[in-house]
Amino acid sequence: MREFFHGWRRKFGVVTLVIACALAGIWIRSRAVEDVAAFTISDRLHMITSSCGRLTWWACNGTGGPRHWLEWTADAIEQPVPRDREHWVVATYFVPGSDDPERNRVSYWTLRYYSIAIPITLLSAYLILWKPRKKDRRPPQS
Repeated sequence: MREFFHGWRRKFGVVTLVIACALAGIWIRSRAVEDVAAFTISDRLHMITSSCGRLTWWACNGTGGPRHWLEWTADAIEQPVPRDREHWVVATYFVPGSDDPERNRVSYWTLRYYSIAIPITLLSAYLILWKPRKKDRRPPQS
């Protein structure tokens, strides 16, 4: 068994497999529970949400944000969101009602969990199962 883990490739493959399993667990949890982590950096509110099989990062300018450094909530999803065909979304829009549009800018990125978990799983399978090349021990011919 020790010979199996010689070299960096298989060790890194096991690490990526553990990450893929953790992502799959979070993906399954996101089907029933909405997790929201909110924090502020300077005058910008950041929120990371996990729900309905999606991971979303929000950033809002000009908000005071939560009073704590990190605020975490977890609520049960009662009504599932209808499925859409978007795998990832990057968008910026402006909230009306201010003279300075930069102050009310909201940006968000959405990514489906399977678009992260499946490539990491395939990478770990490649790293673990691919046989290392045998080194040629013959002296070079002159």
